Amino acid sequence: MEKYELEIKNLNLSIGNNSILENINLKIKKGEIHCLIGPNGGGKSSLIKCILKELNFQAFFSANESLSFTKIKW
Repeated sequence: MEKYELEIKNLNLSIGNNSILENINLKIKKGEIHCLIGPNGGGKSSLIKCILKELNFQAFFSANESLSFTKIKW
């Protein structure tokens, strides 16, 4: 099994009745560089805010070996 610096499975984010992110999956290995691109209102900032735990979300989320959350709502 590969280890990732950041792994997200099935990330979902809704604000009110608006679904912002649906079933987002992301795996980043140590040393990799990624870029988020997309249209205005596409959810790029919302994804970053979920990673930084600034927004409530539901997902499997793990970062490094020290952080691991399973199906959690912040």
